[in-house]
Amino acid sequence: MIDAGDVTVVLCTRDGLSKGYFDAAVRSVLDQSLAPGEVIVVDDASTDGTPQYARRTYPHLRVVANARSGLAACRNTGIGAARGRWIAFIDDDDVWHPGKLAAQLAQIGGSDSPESTIWAARMVRIDSAGRVASRPVFDQLARWPACLLGSPALPSGVIMARALLDRFGAFAEHLRVGSAYEYWIRCLASGATIRFSDAVLLEHRQHDHQMTAPQRLLELQLAVDAMVAPYLERLPAAQADRVRTARLLMHCLLLLFRSGPRTAARYWRRTPLRRGGIAWRVSLYPLLAAAARPLPLGAGTRVRDFVTRAVTGPAPDLGKVER
Repeated sequence: MIDAGDVTVVLCTRDGLSKGYFDAAVRSVLDQSLAPGEVIVVDDASTDGTPQYARRTYPHLRVVANARSGLAACRNTGIGAARGRWIAFIDDDDVWHPGKLAAQLAQIGGSDSPESTIWAARMVRIDSAGRVASRPVFDQLARWPACLLGSPALPSGVIMARALLDRFGAFAEHLRVGSAYEYWIRCLASGATIRFSDAVLLEHRQHDHQMTAPQRLLELQLAVDAMVAPYLERLPAAQADRVRTARLLMHCLLLLFRSGPRTAARYWRRTPLRRGGIAWRVSLYPLLAAAARPLPLGAGTRVRDFVTRAVTGPAPDLGKVER
């Protein structure tokens, strides 16, 4: 088993105190059944007194300043300040289950390639009041090139070896949104793997301050499409067309239900991704992926994995990341 003392937790925040969820996030880390060796709060130039509050209320934590330059820079600052061999991330509005670190460290300890794997916690979404708002999220996108259809993991549930972070470099600070998603793509495209916990260990809070709130969702999707575009060019043309079009259809459906038909139409017109032909397996992707949501987890996973592989084809043999 990996020693929890070798884990540094990096908690990124900007104005976390005024959002109202900061204490719940911090307490979920401090109340772990196995205590991490170090907890760093990286403050992105908050204007609401968050760093002062954190130092006063949690004096045993380290508070490190970031120059209001974004979430990617926050994570890079935290990694640079960390002393641990393993880095765990959490944002200021998410919540870990009490056994989260213990379960993931046991999983890591049983692996023969711990330092070439991104260890991700299975999660559910909660609303602003902390009520569970979704079933456990599927993980069929956690491979190359399926990850180009959507982000495969949430940063708040991830533990990574410092050696793997060093190998793949910093989070891309020029990206206003989607820097963690880009990092997972970068790793998976080069042979790293993502492994999820068996149990739900993370609660991802949804609220109006997020980029994924309905009023900001269109601009988020357009920005992420632009980030994904260069990676699509790495695929054979026919495969790239299927993945690209399936992605566009899925996001149109999402915007249709969350923001309305006008927003979905604007997305279709404005996306920087070129649209390919809509073959049967591409058109089935958003329909079957949505139909799988109410199914039991095992059956839903099989349906979503089937339709994802119908779009992407078999994963290429990228080899393993050098240990």
